Amino acid sequence: MIVWLGFLAGVSEKERAEKIVVNVLRRRLEEVREHIKELRVVIDSLEKKYGMSWEEFKRKFEEGTMPDDADVDYVE
Repeated sequence: MIVWLGFLAGVSEKERAEKIVVNVLRRRLEEVREHIKELRVVIDSLEKKYGMSWEEFKRKFEEGTMPDDADVDYVE
């Protein structure tokens, strides 16, 4: 990854590295937050579809008491 460092003129090497790491971590955190939002949508739809919480769905699936077509939903 190429990072433009012009905005860090007059800053020590350590400070430059810290700023880059902080910026990368901020971007990664935003990606993780977005992924969590997407997963929440999937979980909400499964809870509505099966009429139970995700925890109950998972438990029943692992016990083998869910219908076979739940396999695809569980993997998702």
